[in-house]
Amino acid sequence: MKNELFIIPQDKFGIICKVENNILEKIGEIDIHFASKNVFLENGLIVSLGLEKNSNTNKLKIFNKLGEKISECTVNKYGAINVYKNVVYLGGRYSNNNELFSYVDLSSIEFKINDVDLPIKTVDGKSIDDILISDNLLYLIDNLIWPKYIFIYDISVSNRPKYLDTHELKGHLPNEEIIKGDIYDNWIMIFSEHYIQSGFFYNIVLKNIEKSWKKDYQLTFCTQSSGLLEKVDSVAVLDVCLTNSMLYILKEDGLYNQCQQVKGIGR
Repeated sequence: MKNELFIIPQDKFGIICKVENNILEKIGEIDIHFASKNVFLENGLIVSLGLEKNSNTNKLKIFNKLGEKISECTVNKYGAINVYKNVVYLGGRYSNNNELFSYVDLSSIEFKINDVDLPIKTVDGKSIDDILISDNLLYLIDNLIWPKYIFIYDISVSNRPKYLDTHELKGHLPNEEIIKGDIYDNWIMIFSEHYIQSGFFYNIVLKNIEKSWKKDYQLTFCTQSSGLLEKVDSVAVLDVCLTNSMLYILKEDGLYNQCQQVKGIGR
C-alpha cells in the first residue's frame, strides 16, 4: 500500500502531513533539516538521512510516525536512500573515497548497518549517488569518474540483496556528475550535469530497460557558454521527475512537461 504521509521541509525542522478529503492535515513536527532525504517504512517508521556539508559523515535518524525520535547515529558519507518494505538501502562512499552500498533491516529493533559487496573493483572518487526500486528490483546509480554503471539487485528477500547484472552507462563523460535517477514502468531516467570548454550543461537521458537499455530519448540544456555556442538557456534546471509515463522538468521559470510548459505553473 502506498504511504499517505509526506514531509514538508522547513529551515530547521520538517512537518509531517497527509491529505484527507482534499484537506492538508498536520500530523506532527520532525527534527530534520531542509536538505535531508527521508523514507517511510511499512511499519510506520520514518528514516531520515541528513546530508552534512564539508564532512566525511552524515546523520541517520529514525522516528515514529508522529515524528518522535527513536534513534540517531553518525554514518558514512551516504547521499542516496530508498526503502523496500522495512529495509532501508543506502548508497554513498567510505571516508577513503571508495563507493559504498549498505542496508538497514528495521523490521526488528536491531538497528545495524550492513555493507553489501559491489560487483566491480573499487575506484577512488566513485560513489553510489542514487537508488531506484521497481517491484523486486533495485538499481544502484554509480556516479563520477568513468566508466559509470547501473548495478542491479534482486530484493525479493529485502534484507538479502542478490546481485543480478551490471549495465554500463555509455556516453556519459568522466567529469559528468549524475544528480539523480528516477524509474517508472520500464523506463529509467538519468539527470546529470557537466562542464566542458564550450559551457555548462544539464542532461536528461531516458533508457528503456526492456529494449536492451537503448538510449531512446535525450534532452540537453546549456545554461552557461564560453562563447562557442550560440544557443544558451539561461534558466537553471532544478529537478526532474518521471511519473505516469510523463517527464516533468522543474526550471527556475516554471514546470515543464517534456519541454512544453505546464499551464498555470511558473512565475
